[in-house]
Amino acid sequence: MDTITATVTGARHLRVARNGQDAAAAASGPGWAAAAVCDGCSAGAYSEIGARLGAALVVAALARRLAAAETVEWSEVRAEVVRALAELVDRMGGDRVQAVVEQFLFTIVAVAAARDGASVCAIGDGAYAFDGATRVLGPFADNQPPYLG
Repeated sequence: MDTITATVTGARHLRVARNGQDAAAAASGPGWAAAAVCDGCSAGAYSEIGARLGAALVVAALARRLAAAETVEWSEVRAEVVRALAELVDRMGGDRVQAVVEQFLFTIVAVAAARDGASVCAIGDGAYAFDGATRVLGPFADNQPPYLG
């Protein structure tokens, strides 16, 4: 299985010496591919942590299912990622709500593709193109899209 990860720090973040909050991950194998892009909430002090972990966890969950030729049920992928992040937050100790707000608010746009088709799942804002049609997600009131956390 090949994997790729990437992040991009925007100009505004560079000017104020703040980490970028976007992350991407991808994996592929014989006859399948998976990718996820996550965008951390700019109000979170360290939301790049959640975005990076989220992208990696989503792609790992998709890769396991696709490599086993299983049907991807997005609700199961979401539940698996939430469980992994909840366990991490529990292990961190301290104020759970503060940990989520500071580090684990991020949006997700992900794709799972196999020889017989592809599907996209999104939580929050963003955009994607599928079969030549572009879909823009949002904007949301007060620039507050739904987050996985």
